[in-house]
Amino acid sequence: MNAPLLVPLLIALPLALSSCGVFGASSGCTSGYQRPNISALTADLTAAHQRWKTANIQDYSYTFSQSNFFTAGSKFRITVRNGGPASVERIGGDPSSSALITGETVDELFSDTARAINKVATTNCIEIDFTYDSIDGHLTSSGYSNWTQGIQDGFGSWSISDFTRL
Repeated sequence: MNAPLLVPLLIALPLALSSCGVFGASSGCTSGYQRPNISALTADLTAAHQRWKTANIQDYSYTFSQSNFFTAGSKFRITVRNGGPASVERIGGDPSSSALITGETVDELFSDTARAINKVATTNCIEIDFTYDSIDGHLTSSGYSNWTQGIQDGFGSWSISDFTRL
């Protein structure tokens, strides 16, 4: 069960809509926008990923919470065994929301994060931020804002909590 998912839920929609001209692609960024420091984001990702590889955790579970216009505060409990997704259980949020989750490993989250950073490096008006556990490096949160002029509800976030080694 190898499925790209979490970061694209937060990044792909505003990027896709702006690149298709659905909103703001030619209108520029609102005042106050500052391009993210891609070098710092990449360095933080690299350091966190190294901590994760050193920890060599293969069996774990975590709660994934997301909040944006489309997902209505969805929460899922994801379990990973032997380095691969084992189960996903919805534990909160509106069951009719458009939240799609297949359960990603932390390694897949690192790959998603790297792709998001690379995409934002060449895209105007998108701000992103990621945080990582200071000990084992697993991702703990992500947030994005779309600063394209005329955008409403152009923000979202996700977080990982209750990370547990099994």
